[in-house]
Amino acid sequence: MAALSLQVISSVAATPLPMASPESQQVDPQRLERMHELVGGFINEGKYAGAATMVVRNGKIIDWQNWGKASIRTAESVEKDTIYRIYSLTKVITAVAVL
Repeated sequence: MAALSLQVISSVAATPLPMASPESQQVDPQRLERMHELVGGFINEGKYAGAATMVVRNGKIIDWQNWGKASIRTAESVEKDTIYRIYSLTKVITAVAVL
């Protein structure tokens, strides 16, 4: 039973959300473009090595963009499946739990 459950969970996790146009989800494409300029500007100015953004509305992906490098050392580009290391995240979770 556990193997069946695991297989169902992995097949669901592998299925991406459906894509939709911003207009079909009542999102102004010009606002998305402003976000692209902002994030792209951070990358071009060297404030961050790379970034990825995803905007989901009503369970549909309306925007998914990547910028810059995932690794400065290897010059590997940020991809949609890039894994990000988030160090010291437990401090934030612990602080919220204490509050």
